[in-house]
Amino acid sequence: MSLLPEVFKDEFENRDNIQGEMLRMLLVRLIITITRLAKEIMVPEASTDEPKFNMVRKYNLLVEIHFKDQHAVQFYAAHLFKSPKSLG
Repeated sequence: MSLLPEVFKDEFENRDNIQGEMLRMLLVRLIITITRLAKEIMVPEASTDEPKFNMVRKYNLLVEIHFKDQHAVQFYAAHLFKSPKSLG
């Protein structure tokens, strides 16, 4: 984690035709690293097995897949076998 800022700085200074792709890849790595650290700190291991936590995972996956074309709560509720009120 401590090396990433220096790698970002080097990549910003290196202007070539793959700079954008390299910066995107570094950003993905940073997001994954921060997500893992946050999970270790914020989410106790026992809670990851709870049904509510799994429901949130499934919901997040559905949103990631359908966010461009599905905006209605009813769509997501139907796919999760919940009522829109319960999902809310």
